[in-house]
Amino acid sequence: MPPTSVASAGERHDATENAALSYDALATIVDASGDAIISESLDGEILIWSAGAERMLGFTAAEAIGERADRLLREESILPRADVATKFASGDTIAPFESVFHRKDGEGVPVSVTVKGLYDASGALVGVTRIARDVGERKAAQARIGRMNRGYAILRAINAAIVRIRDRSELLEEACRVAVAQGGFRMAWVGSIGTAREDPVVVLAHAGDERGFLSRVRFLLDRNAPGGRNVAVAAIIDNRTAVDNDIESNHAPGDIRDEHLARGYRAAAALPLRLDGKPIGALVLYASRPGFFTPDEIKLLEEFAADVALGMAFVDKSKQAEYLAYNDPLTGLPNRVRFLERIAMHASGTASGAEFGVMLLDLDRFRSINDTHGPAAGDEALRTVAKRLRAAAPGAEPPARIGADAFGLLLNGLRDGAQAAQTVERILTQTFNAPIRFEGVTFRLSAKAGIALHPAHGRDAGTLFRNAEAAREIATASPEPFLIYARDMHAELSLWLATENRLRYGVEEKQFVVHYQPKVDAATRTMVGAEALLRWNDPENGLVSTQQFVALLEETGLIVDTGRFVLLRVLEDIARWRSKGLAPPRIAVNVSAVQLRRSGFFSELSDVVGAAGGHAAGVDVEITESALLSDVADTIDKLKEIRKLGVEIAIDDFGTGYSSLNYLARLPVSTLKIDRSFLQDLPGNAEGLTIVSSIISLAHALKFKVVAEGVETEEQARLLRGLSCDEMQGFLFHGVLTSDRFEALLPRA
Repeated sequence: MPPTSVASAGERHDATENAALSYDALATIVDASGDAIISESLDGEILIWSAGAERMLGFTAAEAIGERADRLLREESILPRADVATKFASGDTIAPFESVFHRKDGEGVPVSVTVKGLYDASGALVGVTRIARDVGERKAAQARIGRMNRGYAILRAINAAIVRIRDRSELLEEACRVAVAQGGFRMAWVGSIGTAREDPVVVLAHAGDERGFLSRVRFLLDRNAPGGRNVAVAAIIDNRTAVDNDIESNHAPGDIRDEHLARGYRAAAALPLRLDGKPIGALVLYASRPGFFTPDEIKLLEEFAADVALGMAFVDKSKQAEYLAYNDPLTGLPNRVRFLERIAMHASGTASGAEFGVMLLDLDRFRSINDTHGPAAGDEALRTVAKRLRAAAPGAEPPARIGADAFGLLLNGLRDGAQAAQTVERILTQTFNAPIRFEGVTFRLSAKAGIALHPAHGRDAGTLFRNAEAAREIATASPEPFLIYARDMHAELSLWLATENRLRYGVEEKQFVVHYQPKVDAATRTMVGAEALLRWNDPENGLVSTQQFVALLEETGLIVDTGRFVLLRVLEDIARWRSKGLAPPRIAVNVSAVQLRRSGFFSELSDVVGAAGGHAAGVDVEITESALLSDVADTIDKLKEIRKLGVEIAIDDFGTGYSSLNYLARLPVSTLKIDRSFLQDLPGNAEGLTIVSSIISLAHALKFKVVAEGVETEEQARLLRGLSCDEMQGFLFHGVLTSDRFEALLPRA
């Protein structure tokens, strides 16, 4: 055989061997692939089953080869074989598609399928090869992303709603709507914990396919409810998220389960709505397929529920802020802003000839209630005044609280100023005649009021309010309980305010001095005591008597500083006189009602008098009768404490305050001072003579000493001596003396 023949045979052997090696290499690659490679005949019989197919689907090659592919795989998307043959015969291709193969254990495997033609040596189509790739992880990731996107969508929507919506019910309806529209839930509802046993959970809002479900199913707070515990119950009772991912399997047959399934509810989740960490209700969501709720989605839904609860709190606080913007939280009355709005509404809507009144009132010495009895008593006093004003105010207009201790009223239907005066007097009487009782303490309040009338005193809210305010301020400095506005009041008020500013400056610059007026024995006319009197050395008006500015001192609270100044100056003068070998008598210092009611007054007096020698200090106090009337029991207790310091007490201006004998005998006082007004026109005034005689007799019966003020004539002095008056004080004996002139009257010790 020629060499060439031998060479050709060797080449054919090598080619066969190389082909076998290539086939083995290809088989190795195919088996190493994670994809399932399956070749089938045209009638569907499996010809090739790769190792990847075995790993993916659980069938061995021996179990698969020879079986029909559709029967083995139970494929959910089968491409018709006739279509496959037609497409490949025409030279066309088949685009990759997605399907679901089923494993040997029945579990579905989502796959992406690529189809290739299988040809014989002659090029004829004899079958197909399918390469299937498991896309389960990708599908799961897509589903997870979808759920997250749904969760973020409802979070964005509810946050936008919280910013936009200011009504609680509307917000909850929107939350349910968002859950259904953006979250893909079949139904959503919000419930709160009810107050009644028969309604332990109250449905506040819902959206979606409800079909009477909420009215048919009672969400009783029962841990052992028939048919299984409801997720809403668990969320509220346990204060935790509750999930039921398969209602059909997890509940025993019964009404609750049947009602769920009838509406396509296959899974449910309830998320507690919390306020300060405590459950106030629940957001309940229903899905149309089991297993709907995953841990990732539950986290987002818990954020959603937290935002809903936050929105509820925000709306409530917004409502509260809106309420507080126009109402007083302590009394429940409209505040100053709302009151001015109501005045403006009345002024703009009232015929020009009709009248209504604006009444403003301030409580007298209200600060002393807080100082004496504490803030709780002050709050109760304000609530009581508010209640009484509401009852006393005519018409449907409620009163308003326009300041810390100030109230305003709109008085409708007034015909004239006389009717306004009658109405205001009735309101003040009805409001302040009865005492106020709080925790065993009884005290009285009074008020000063100012009134402005529409249209006589103004046609707009601002003018009416300012004019009523001016009338009230003038009334505060006058003996009248109320005043109706007059056109010269603003000038008077300006003067009053200017005086107040000068007074404040005078206190700061120490423009005050202390003068003395002696008291004499009625029989011997020897000096037996003195009264310390405050004088203001005003740079503009010279020396000013206390009577001209004492009301301002009390109203502004400056009486506290000036009262302390008088006490210290008197003690300094007494010490100075004694150091000179003189024997000053006991000197009385006036104490106002404002000072007496201050919680720190007694300790202040105790410190000063104690440091100066107690009773030996030679200081007494005089208190006006009217200062004793507001709270008799408390005043008696305070006066007893003052007496323990060795300080004598006198009632000044006696007879002007309508004292009750019931408590007069209990007062720890030593002296009554007859007010100078009763001595006027004596001895010719028979009525005055009777009053003075009665006061002296009463005082002596109670073992009080009597001092008559304002004695100016010898006839008055003789008459008082004849009535057994103990001491007298007035210009007949001595006027008001400077410290140096008073010192000249003092005897040697």
